[in-house]
Amino acid sequence: MKEKITTIVENIIMYDYLLFGGAFFLFILFIIFALLARRRAWISTLLITIAFAVILTAPTMGYEYMHTSLFKNEIIITSEKKLLYSQAVIVEGELKNISEHDFKHCDISAKIFQASSNEFKNYIYSFIPFRTEKVRKEQIAKEKSKKFTIIIEPFVYEGFYKIEVEGRCR
Repeated sequence: MKEKITTIVENIIMYDYLLFGGAFFLFILFIIFALLARRRAWISTLLITIAFAVILTAPTMGYEYMHTSLFKNEIIITSEKKLLYSQAVIVEGELKNISEHDFKHCDISAKIFQASSNEFKNYIYSFIPFRTEKVRKEQIAKEKSKKFTIIIEPFVYEGFYKIEVEGRCR
């Protein structure tokens, strides 16, 4: 647990502090307005509800939106092979930095999902990958790209599957 907290604190950037501070400021502002409007119960209740909605949703949704827009990347899968004599799948690709910032590091994860001819089952399967592997690439300048290889083992699944690759960069 201590390692996870340390990792989170090390990866926070200035924009994150501004986002979290802004959400807290809005929370306090709505609470003050609710206190000022305490004679009208329905307005006060509405303002308190908005305050808690802001403090619960703004940091999480804002963080995701901000990081996807600030650290845009593009991943191209160049090959995907299931090995015959080993219980492994190899995914090779290229990650390109298409943002305005240099990346300190990128965590590239490959997720394997079950696949089916039934569209409803595919929708259900898309929520729970049955195998996930990650690899980290360091120092990617803007408009540059780096190749990566992810080996997923042991992989003993014999049915149909699909692989999705995503990159989270900082």
